[in-house]
Amino acid sequence: MTFRQFILGLRLRTKVIVPVLIMLVLSSFATGTFLIKRQADGIRRELETAGETMIRMLAVNAETGVILESKYDLDELLTIMQRFDVVKYVAIYSADKRILSHTGTWAPDSIVSKRPFKTAFTDDPRHQDFYVTLHSGQQFIELNYPITTRKQVLDRELLGMTGGLNQAFNHSFEIEEIGTVKLVLSLVNVNKAISEAQKTALTVTSGILLIAILVIAYVVGFVIRPVKILVNATDKISRGDLTYNVDINIGDEIGHLAKTFNKMVDSLRQSRNEIEEYNRTLEQKIVQRT
Repeated sequence: MTFRQFILGLRLRTKVIVPVLIMLVLSSFATGTFLIKRQADGIRRELETAGETMIRMLAVNAETGVILESKYDLDELLTIMQRFDVVKYVAIYSADKRILSHTGTWAPDSIVSKRPFKTAFTDDPRHQDFYVTLHSGQQFIELNYPITTRKQVLDRELLGMTGGLNQAFNHSFEIEEIGTVKLVLSLVNVNKAISEAQKTALTVTSGILLIAILVIAYVVGFVIRPVKILVNATDKISRGDLTYNVDINIGDEIGHLAKTFNKMVDSLRQSRNEIEEYNRTLEQKIVQRT
């Protein structure tokens, strides 16, 4: 049996309901997947933006502490970061990569994979952002940003030429990198929020799908019921029962078909009565002639 023969052999209700349900399930799945992915990306972007803001503020506020290598000032600065649940680890490094201050724990040796990502601040070549996965399966965002200071540079040539005219020409400034800030943010809360969003979307989609199935089944049943009545009437008429009329009072095409069917049955009944009457008359004439 070919697939076409199998489809043609199905009942009318099945032919109508199954394709509609398949399209409904596929569209619901595709829409739900798109919305969940979009919401998950939005939640991650919020954390990325928050991390970018925090690390830039740290880099600015740590400038004096790094220049003086004041552990007390840097520890006080990092104490503020401990108030945030998403902060896993913060470290401030000197220009020669010495740790001047840190809070939290971080094990770079347990990193399995590092995936860079782009944010609104990625245009700065000094800025490096990564999604990090550890051996334990935990995921984090690692942000690295330089600590800079503005260094005054005296230009001897300008100093000699314009020293007596304008003091603004006697010096210029250059940006010097004096350290680095490393900020590691945990994705536990983000993944939990994404998981809850997925469960909510799945529940809502399942509810809508169930309601849609019930509505489709009711509508299809409402449409198929008059057709079944017509099929049963056709079976009775094919067995010679011309006294049966279908009682379908609806204004659509099926209702029009039912009225036409009843007229056809009436015509057949009248024709059969005429034939029977003719046969009786013919028999009487034959008897009389005989």
